[in-house]
This record gives sequence, C-alpha cells and structure tokens, in this order.
Amino acid sequence: MIAIGLIQAVVEFLPISSSAHLLIFGHFFDQQYNFELYVLMNFGTLGALCFFNRHILAQLFKDLSKLKFDTVLKLILSTLPTVLIGFFLLDFVKDLSTNLILISIMLVLVGALMLLKPPKSDQKLSLSNLPWSKVSLVAVSQIFALIPGVSRLGITTLSGIWQKIDYETTLRWSFLLAIPLVFGALLRVLLTVDGVVFVQDNLISLVGVNMLVFLVSLIVIELAFKFLLKYSLKPFGFYRIGLGIIIFSLSLFNVL
Repeated sequence: MIAIGLIQAVVEFLPISSSAHLLIFGHFFDQQYNFELYVLMNFGTLGALCFFNRHILAQLFKDLSKLKFDTVLKLILSTLPTVLIGFFLLDFVKDLSTNLILISIMLVLVGALMLLKPPKSDQKLSLSNLPWSKVSLVAVSQIFALIPGVSRLGITTLSGIWQKIDYETTLRWSFLLAIPLVFGALLRVLLTVDGVVFVQDNLISLVGVNMLVFLVSLIVIELAFKFLLKYSLKPFGFYRIGLGIIIFSLSLFNVL
C-alpha cells in the first residue's frame, strides 16, 4: 500500500493519468486492483490541493463573505456534470478502470493532442474573470476524465488553452477544479457499502497511506506546477504516446 500511495502522490499532479499508472503497477507487481483503495487514498491528495490553493481558497471565502458568488458558482457548476455522471455511473466507471486496451488508446490520443500547437492565447485573465462560455467547455471536457487514461489535468488544460485562455490561468483553474471533484469522488465511495466496509477493515492503513500521500504531494504539486509552466504539455505528450504503445503491445500479446 505504501508503494501505491507513492505512485498516487507523484502522478496525480501530472497530466499522465494516475489511474492508468496505478493499474499498470498492479499488473506488473501482482497487486489486486482495488477501486475503493485508489479513490480513498485521495484524502491526502485533497489536503495537498487545498494547501497549494490556500490563497485562492482564502480569497473565495472573502468573496462569499461579501456576497460575491461568481467564481464559486463557476467552480461548483464546472464540477457538477462530472460528479453527477460519476455518482450515477460508478459501476460502469469501475469496469472501465481495468481495461488496459482502452487506457492505452486514451494515453496515445490525448498525448497526440498535447503535441499540437494551440492557438495564441488572448490577454491574461484572472480566475475571477474567466468567461462563463469558456468555463462551461472546460467543465464538459472534464467529463472525459472519467475514462481511464485520459487525465483530468491533461484534458482540462487542453480545453483551456485551445479556447485561448492563457496557459498559467488554465493550469491554476485545472488545479483548483480538482478540489471539488476529488471531494465528490471520495464522498461517492464513502456512500457505498463496499467503501464503508473497506474503511472499517483498513482504517489504520488508510490513515497511514493518506498521511504519506499528503506529505509527498505537498512537494510534488509545487514541482509539477513549475515544470508544467516552464515546459508546457509537450514532454508529457511524448511520454503518454510511448507508454500507450508499450501497454497496447503488451496487452495484445497477453503479457499484461
């Protein structure tokens, strides 16, 4: 569980699909796939995301105290479609999560999109003045992150930059969007019988692995954000394509 927690902490903040890497790790090291574990490790992820976005969150609370709801509403409504679909189609999403052929295809397709040159961005925006039209399309794109191998961070960033939102603002919005989405995923699993039973049987282990995920994620999220700002999505596009081809080939010959 420690190794899985470390993988989760490292890959969650990179546009390379954490679910894909966790599943691949499980196949190579004979670790049984456990959807509940992979979701419930995200308490640590959620804590790290809140810490990373602490200044933005503090401003949001100030806005709420002044009855300014625009940014908060954008955040909630951007997350709602994905949360609702994930909530009602949880079993379907769980079934998709073990399909290595699907994962390999998504890794390659989204990786190829990352290699394309996006249009030049408009003037730099702040999170508070993102247009509703652009926010809505990012929200729609986030639904595709339910497909394993897509990467929520990757697809929302692509959606933003192809709408000519400047790259840094797109990244910050994508990282912020993860907070309600991760919270929704945790809540959904905790409301299932399997989730409750898993917590009861593994409470101490879960607390330990989430502490590890939180501590490692605090470091990784800062480094990942700086790396993404400096090098854009292109290096991850090459990585995804290479990994996708390898997984597809190994799956085709029943090695995985």
